[in-house]
Amino acid sequence: MSTRKSTGARAAASLRGLPSVDALLKSAPLEALAKRIPRALLVAAAREAVAASRAALRGGGAERSRGGSAANAPPVPDPAALAA
Repeated sequence: MSTRKSTGARAAASLRGLPSVDALLKSAPLEALAKRIPRALLVAAAREAVAASRAALRGGGAERSRGGSAANAPPVPDPAALAA
């Protein structure tokens, strides 16, 4: 049972480590992109990236961001990848 608890604690810590949508939007790559595309589209993409990362960390079967796995690397949304 302690393994289960520690896995849950690691997942919770990983979830807390994810950037907020606002933090992503304030990153240099997304601020630059905001000058070229509608803000609503950018916000939707950032929300989707964070939601996918949360689902992956929770084991929700979502595709792992940047090829990582919840076991060895938290799937953190990459602002540069969103801007690409």
